Amino acid sequence: MTRLSPTIPPLNDICQINDIYELPVTNYLIRDIRKFFRYIYKPMQLCCTPFASILEVLKQAKIYEMETVVIVCHNFEFLDRDHPDWLERPFRVKQNLVQNFLQLCNFLQKNSDQYPTTTVSEFFQGIAKKHQTYHMRCPEIYLPKIYWPL
Repeated sequence: MTRLSPTIPPLNDICQINDIYELPVTNYLIRDIRKFFRYIYKPMQLCCTPFASILEVLKQAKIYEMETVVIVCHNFEFLDRDHPDWLERPFRVKQNLVQNFLQLCNFLQKNSDQYPTTTVSEFFQGIAKKHQTYHMRCPEIYLPKIYWPL
């Protein structure tokens, strides 16, 4: 299911405005139980997107011939911050998030021919070499799942 509107800027586009490039975090739509199963936007954030959902988004992005998928991860997200005194205690790492990250890295490495990866620095070096401009039309990605917040 794709929705491309000429009047609304696409959510997942790389956009260039003068010399500034915007690389938005890729978003997808998923039904939320808290919203009576209505679709909500979720960012491709490693700590809150299960590995299976990341794979589904990557596969749909490939089908839609999207040139980029941006996945974000903050370093502090790996820390177990559930306890109110987490700063006063020895730091603990959330192993399930580390495993999620390692699964993604392994998948991307094994499938590098289908899903090439780059850093932001490499991306901008490539733009400088090609003098490339961007403004792509990307579809909205829907996942046939239900979001159950923890």
